[in-house]
Amino acid sequence: MLILSAFPTEGAKILAAAGPVTEVGVFNGRRFFAGTIAGKSVVMGLTGIGLVDADLTTRAVLAFLQSSGVLVKAVVFSGVAGSSYNIGDVVVPDHWTDDLEHSAPPFPPYAVNRCLYRIARRIVGTVALDPNLYVEDRACTGLRTPPSTPVRVDDPQVRINPGDEGHSSDPYGGRAVPCANPGTDLLGCDACGAPPGDPGLGSDPTPFLDPNFFLELFQSFSGSQGGTAVIEDMETAAVARIATEKRIPFIAFRGVSDGRGDPLMLPPVPYLQFVVYQQLAADNAAAATLAFLAAW
Repeated sequence: MLILSAFPTEGAKILAAAGPVTEVGVFNGRRFFAGTIAGKSVVMGLTGIGLVDADLTTRAVLAFLQSSGVLVKAVVFSGVAGSSYNIGDVVVPDHWTDDLEHSAPPFPPYAVNRCLYRIARRIVGTVALDPNLYVEDRACTGLRTPPSTPVRVDDPQVRINPGDEGHSSDPYGGRAVPCANPGTDLLGCDACGAPPGDPGLGSDPTPFLDPNFFLELFQSFSGSQGGTAVIEDMETAAVARIATEKRIPFIAFRGVSDGRGDPLMLPPVPYLQFVVYQQLAADNAAAATLAFLAAW
């Protein structure tokens, strides 16, 4: 199984659950690792942020595995997103769309595999999702228990409702977002807790030299572009598109980092909820993903 996340915080608990891992290779500047989770052989790594990186990385790692004679039985995405559901919930849409070929709804859908979707529905009500907001630390808190805070969201739930749509958009104008090692829990090239690697590993930083890059990024958070979508991100649909092309079963678990039920009642500043709640959302998405792997 190929398990993907976008940035280091999202991949932390997945990588930690695999125990001892071995490096598979470097794809689009990101290191991937092989291990075992719940008795299943897995390959894990980060796509990077945005539809372009998600496309480039996913195609590269799948091509390598195919050339190595590895049969990929499923592609699973674990990460965070903005949603109309509550912060901390984990949403599993039954199809994904993107706006790469159409500027307005309706968007062409990429369906989640029906068998994987049925398996995911088994975990509803059985997964212990964490409602507590922890203090972020510099080591990526997905790998150990950091100091707690009095901030607590409503009891999170796994949301698997037939007809729910996920949507991915590209705020970067067709540009890839670079990563760097050593990096942050957002722009690093590896999941938090990854074995030491090449400190110079990374991707092209050219997009960051353009001041319009960040302007376009923050403008993208000013309003929903997904039409009927209940959850929106910047990577999943690219992976769903590739899985559909290659006829590989696909499913995604997205924890809500931007949504309703904000106990801090943060002001409606674009990106602010994400900064505060992304660790909570990433950990809950990983918990649901791990429960899914055990149920399969």
